[in-house]
Amino acid sequence: MTDKDANSPATTSCAYDYMAPRWNVIDTLLGGTESMREAGETYCPMHPEETPEGYAARLKSTVLTNYVEMTLDTLSGKPFSEEVKVNDDVPQPIQDKILNDVDLQGNNLNVFCRLWFREGMAKAFCHVLVDMPAPAIKGDGSPRTLADDRAEGMRPYWVLVKPEAVLFARAAIENGAEVLKHVRIVETYTEQDGFAEVTKQRIRILEPGKVELWELDPAKTKKDKEVWIMVDTWSTGLTYIPLVTFYADRSDFMMGKP
Repeated sequence: MTDKDANSPATTSCAYDYMAPRWNVIDTLLGGTESMREAGETYCPMHPEETPEGYAARLKSTVLTNYVEMTLDTLSGKPFSEEVKVNDDVPQPIQDKILNDVDLQGNNLNVFCRLWFREGMAKAFCHVLVDMPAPAIKGDGSPRTLADDRAEGMRPYWVLVKPEAVLFARAAIENGAEVLKHVRIVETYTEQDGFAEVTKQRIRILEPGKVELWELDPAKTKKDKEVWIMVDTWSTGLTYIPLVTFYADRSDFMMGKP
């Protein structure tokens, strides 16, 4: 990502900059031996009189016993040893059609919440975005209805958003509650290029009632300068941003102790 630039959606918040080194430590630990070796001197420094050859040999033979991962797996499993129960006021169609596959990837409410809890325990907090595909305009130009969505199988679904993916978030206090006003999420996706695949990034900007997608402009982006352009935008019809944050250990807004 770029340096602080008021005109770039990739600009990170102060909270993000504070938390990023903490997340990096956790990610390296959870990556196990391979990640530790790849990090090299970041977490396994050379000894004062050690030669580069000797250090390389020592690093290659060093093994990380992943007690962090084992502890997380144990702790995150305990609250979900029994199925999550929903209140009686949850509409039956939601219970029948959504909670059995909340993310459209086959994970039911219990499995998904355990993943959410585990990530929050590891990184201090974690998010879930309630998303829905942008509906296509009807061929005859008439307004879409709920029946159209159901006929096409369109419905809301949950997306687990890791904390390091939220580059920037701003909230305001309204009637005593913390309300999100602006969120920027970086997303990584792949596209096929012949027989190969290309990894790309985009930034999703969320504000009450609307979504924007931004991508790098390959014609204007240089090594020392990223130029982002908006490639799509649509209305959500909502008066709020449908992002929910679970804090395992909160010290401030979008900050905590992993």
